[in-house]
Amino acid sequence: MCKTNFNLQFCTCVDKTQQERKTSIDAVQNFYDQKVEEFHNFMNTGSKYIDKETYETSLKAIEDGTYEETILYWSLKRFKEDRSRAVMGRIIFPKNKLKKDVEADYILEMLNTIKVFDFDYHPQERDLIEIQESYKFRGLEEHPREYIENYMFFKYENDQWNFGYYPLGFMFRKLQSGKLKKI
Repeated sequence: MCKTNFNLQFCTCVDKTQQERKTSIDAVQNFYDQKVEEFHNFMNTGSKYIDKETYETSLKAIEDGTYEETILYWSLKRFKEDRSRAVMGRIIFPKNKLKKDVEADYILEMLNTIKVFDFDYHPQERDLIEIQESYKFRGLEEHPREYIENYMFFKYENDQWNFGYYPLGFMFRKLQSGKLKKI
């Protein structure tokens, strides 16, 4: 029997000491999650209102050819409640492949086979993992890029991870987030 060698990890990008000190107060976590989400959205759209250092970093990325590079962010969410009757929005259908080498089947096999997180986690029914592809560098108005709308979703049902998402009206609480990195 062949053993697959997995090379991705769901990294929270904090060391163990920081992880232990992390507060569990939902209000603080929700505020942080909102700011991270706003930042990711802002990275895609670009703006003339950015600090000098960020602007220069993006300019350098244009010069060295890395401005178009992307990174994968993930968030792990826990089901909170069903509000299906009061939903408005648009569905973003998940992709089977992100970047050149990250495929849904590969991640699904990892999730159902090995420990992929850098923290203690035990999945519960209706947990959700969202993976989003985003640009590494802040967008600049004078150097527009194509908007990225690449997502993968994995839901935990019947004691295993499956590719897909829940109905729009399902509300979730974010448990953890970070970058998907190669190891």
